[in-house]
Amino acid sequence: MIKEITKQASTVEEATELALQELNVRKEKAKIEVLSTGGLFEKAEVKVSVADNALDMVTEFLNGIISKMNMKISAKITEDKDDITIIITGEDAQKVIARRGEVLDSFQVVVLSYLNQYGYEHKKVSIDCDNYREKRTQTLSALAVKMANKAYAMGRELEFEPMNPFERRVIHTALQDSTIVKTLSEGEEPNRYVVLVPNTEIVGPRFKARGEENHNKDRRDNRSNKKPRNKQNNKEVADGRVHSSSYVDLDTPYQGQKPVGAPKFKSFGTKKF
Repeated sequence: MIKEITKQASTVEEATELALQELNVRKEKAKIEVLSTGGLFEKAEVKVSVADNALDMVTEFLNGIISKMNMKISAKITEDKDDITIIITGEDAQKVIARRGEVLDSFQVVVLSYLNQYGYEHKKVSIDCDNYREKRTQTLSALAVKMANKAYAMGRELEFEPMNPFERRVIHTALQDSTIVKTLSEGEEPNRYVVLVPNTEIVGPRFKARGEENHNKDRRDNRSNKKPRNKQNNKEVADGRVHSSSYVDLDTPYQGQKPVGAPKFKSFGTKKF
């Protein structure tokens, strides 16, 4: 439950101190809103709000949002030390997931921002729906291993499409012990993406870093201008994004392909004259 109190005094600092004393809470645990800075003939006025605990605060806040969404869903909220877990269920649960969990991510950002206002910056929030996070983790982990083998076999860097922090963390974790590639995050939010870089000690002279081929840079700089190619050109297209040998799309389901091994080369005899 959130408690609020409004106080007036000669200065904002004095009004704030009076409110904190009455609520018996430290300043870092309260949300302070200045209603008036005061003046020659006017007192300063502040509104100070405080939550009994993070769990109750999140429950009240999130249920308030859900009640206005006109959707048949409910949220089960639990707390374990500094971790708050929110599980959304109901007939309209799939609508909350949306495309690749975008609505779930939005919920998570809003709740974290709300907690920060009340001094709970140390709290971690995880929101899931129909076990989406675990399923997504399995899919991305399998894709990460597959593309790591592909990057090694081709001897070149591969880029994933832009991902949110949760998805990037899954890729980094899946390949943290890999000996054939290392992972990097590049770009700025919300277009930050993961790059797989082959181990040059293993790949050797076959490795081609970005910058050695101009089309790689052009592809990144002009990604938004690319037009989808069709399947006749052996390019899979989903939602208008181009899938090339150096650009990994996350909506392509993992088909269970076996890891790609090192490339095989054939030797041919020289022509006799």
